[in-house]
Amino acid sequence: MKFRPFKQSPILITAGVIALVCLASLVQFDLFDRLERMTYDWRARCAAQFPSPTATNLGFVFISDDSIAALNNGSLGFRYGLYWPRHIYGRVLRELSTQGAKAVGLDVMFPDQRPDQGPVKVSTTQWPDLSAYLAALPPKRKPAIYQDEVTGEKLTLLESDEYFAWQLKRSGIGVLAAKRGVLPLPLFADNALALGDISAEPDADGVLRRARAFQDYRRWHPAFKQVEADPDYAVD
Repeated sequence: MKFRPFKQSPILITAGVIALVCLASLVQFDLFDRLERMTYDWRARCAAQFPSPTATNLGFVFISDDSIAALNNGSLGFRYGLYWPRHIYGRVLRELSTQGAKAVGLDVMFPDQRPDQGPVKVSTTQWPDLSAYLAALPPKRKPAIYQDEVTGEKLTLLESDEYFAWQLKRSGIGVLAAKRGVLPLPLFADNALALGDISAEPDADGVLRRARAFQDYRRWHPAFKQVEADPDYAVD
């Protein structure tokens, strides 16, 4: 029995569609995705030609060649290479807080401790609020305190990481960078105002066109973290 020509057309069309779908799955045919990316870029360029409201109270502090040179030549009273100790970021945070900044986002990862950095001398007379921060520390983190023989000033040898955590605590404006699998050290995260996700997922052509509005992170209460780190630490 022979099929009539008009009845063969649906069969041929169906076979052709199936063949195209199989071919697309084999060669990863992304024509429509590429067209979408191209039109998206065109739409973005068109939108950029029209003015839109922008914030007027934002500032950007960046690490330039001049700032790297200033820390390297000792003109600021201390000398460090490119891999700056944490107390440098603490000093920047302290200065921005003094100037009235409401929030400071640090696009730098702080996932671990830096025990290789020397302590920072902090005057308890000049910074009386340091005493309250030190009183809340567990015994194992208590810093050395001594009195200067010449001036009689009471000084605290605060570790560089601890200095940064103290400035995060006292300013209350620090927002630390985080991404999946790389979170700030609890010492910093517990004293920061918030965490800001900096993960980026580019499209297949390597161009970053979209950013997530938010990411979910589990953040334990500091009391649980203290007990986990030191079972002998008593929480009042």
